Amino acid sequence: MVRRLVLTPSPDVDMSLLPSLLFSMASVRKTQRAFLLQLFSALFLFIGRANHLNLSRFSGPSPRSHARWVQEPFDFPALALLALTQQGIAAHPLALIQDASFLKKSGAHTWGGGKFWNGTYSKVDWGLEISTLALVDLTEHTAYAVESRLTPSFSTETDRVSCALAQLCELQPKIPAHVRYVLVDGWYTKKNYVDGVLDLGWHIVGKLRKDADLWYLAEPKPIKKRGRPAKYEGKVNYKDLKKWKSCGEYKSVPVKTARLWSKSLGCEIRVVLLQPSQKGHVLLYSTDVHLEAFSLIELYEQRFQIEFLFRDGKQHTGLGESQSRSKAGQEYAANAALMAVNLQKLERREEGERGRTLGNEKRRRYTEEIVHQIFEELGIDAEAAENKKVLEKVRMYGSMAA
Repeated sequence: MVRRLVLTPSPDVDMSLLPSLLFSMASVRKTQRAFLLQLFSALFLFIGRANHLNLSRFSGPSPRSHARWVQEPFDFPALALLALTQQGIAAHPLALIQDASFLKKSGAHTWGGGKFWNGTYSKVDWGLEISTLALVDLTEHTAYAVESRLTPSFSTETDRVSCALAQLCELQPKIPAHVRYVLVDGWYTKKNYVDGVLDLGWHIVGKLRKDADLWYLAEPKPIKKRGRPAKYEGKVNYKDLKKWKSCGEYKSVPVKTARLWSKSLGCEIRVVLLQPSQKGHVLLYSTDVHLEAFSLIELYEQRFQIEFLFRDGKQHTGLGESQSRSKAGQEYAANAALMAVNLQKLERREEGERGRTLGNEKRRRYTEEIVHQIFEELGIDAEAAENKKVLEKVRMYGSMAA
């Protein structure tokens, strides 16, 4: 028999932000709100794997109830955007990030299971892949997850691009109107994806191949002969960059830029070339041809903030550990794990403790909860001044320095 350790979160451990957000959402039923509060309380405390059985040890519902509730639809994008709005972050300069992440998963009956690129080992591996949209605060340099969806295993590369665009199209009405840029990595540098993003009214900031087929645009000149004026002045030779404008250095790396024509994308783009050494270079681009070179580089650097979301979700909130085999259950678990990361970030931001790591925060919450449970069993008043001193001494037990 498995003993269930049901922890009732104390006032110090429970998050004050989440209940207010859920009460603000009129579409959330009372029973669903109660389950979500218990689920996130467990995600803030659990030790081990985030499966139905283990999470039930740290919150009220049984494993069967957990399995049943994660099949129910819930509007995670609305919750994420409501949290950013209430915290005033939605009014900051923002950019949208889209990226995919590999999740380990065994079993042949899980929806979406297939062979995907595993960046950890730089090879194709069996598992799941989630396509995630996040908003990055360009002022505070922090990303917040908005929504995650499973990538169909049977899809071709063209179908995967269509799925990514469909996700953008469905969420566009909810994205703040002042968002202008979608930040992506090199995989998304495809004509159908770029055209789709431009049709939605956004610009792309991304990465090109080192040998991208780029052409110099010809300056318009009056000609006397018949026919269309020349459109190009020649193909870019990366060994001869005399026509590129030098912009100085960015973090000790020489930077050059030019407005060029991309044959593969079929449009004019702003290209930035960073050359850390004579043997290699990096090409970044934007469909906004008026974007300055350093602004383009800084925007692309913000794309990496979504990687921290994936890292924290996998290490601390159980991303990729769900037992569900259905599409709805897997997506619910992924969105809940990343939403837990969001809430932890927002709480630390509200308390003015942005330097505290998520691992330390989770360890502190678990230690506090255990101490409160011991005080309660012994009939000791945890709110007494002398007991608060004891709690303060042990709350950061085992924590790493910031």
